[in-house]
Amino acid sequence: MPRTFDAIGAGSATSCAIDTDGDLRCWGDGSMGGLGTGSTAIVGSGAATAMADLEPVVIPVMDASARFVAVDGGVQFTCALDDLGSVWCWGRNELGQLGLDVDATSTSGVGGYVTVFPCGPRPVTSSLNFSTAPTVANAVITPVSADGMVCFHVVGEAHLIADVSGWMR
Repeated sequence: MPRTFDAIGAGSATSCAIDTDGDLRCWGDGSMGGLGTGSTAIVGSGAATAMADLEPVVIPVMDASARFVAVDGGVQFTCALDDLGSVWCWGRNELGQLGLDVDATSTSGVGGYVTVFPCGPRPVTSSLNFSTAPTVANAVITPVSADGMVCFHVVGEAHLIADVSGWMR
């Protein structure tokens, strides 16, 4: 059955659309985390090998009652707004365009990713993908949990540095 969409946003390498249920569906080049799934897959490419490769990925929200209401993309990053007022951003961020500055230094020579989120249920999105490069800088926008905490989930081995600037309410 065809879906109906309320909004669409496009960046340089990914596109996302919000359906009438408030679900955010993204496709394109995930190599810099631009799809928000923690994967570096390309979704919806002409080189798809199965029909499932053509289906946009659904981006989960932290609060099951929240629905996405706006989305836009930039150069290999995407930001979306939910109806509870939270802003979610993911993807490439070497210029600090996404918020909380998180740097990762691989300690094993193997790549991985970091998810930064308000403590509680962990989303399946990645906030920072790192490789064998000495240090990878990024920035993350994430709300804090009800008790003012932010949690980090690391897949791979890395040292993390997190700098908070500005203010949070």
